[in-house]
Amino acid sequence: MTVTGTLIRQGLGLILVLLATLVTLPFAAATTVEGARIWPAPDHTRLVFDTRSSVEHTVFRLENPDRLV
Repeated sequence: MTVTGTLIRQGLGLILVLLATLVTLPFAAATTVEGARIWPAPDHTRLVFDTRSSVEHTVFRLENPDRLV
């Protein structure tokens, strides 16, 4: 993947994260995301949310298209 492609992928990932945060914000408890970091690699992408307190979460996979929720 080219540098431009990687930057576009990072930017799109960050936009999706921000949109997901805005959409779920009215339903969330008093948890604030203070930062988000993304590390794309050839075989995986790592996304980290920085919060002040612990967060209860559930992660699951959906298909068609493949994605983590």
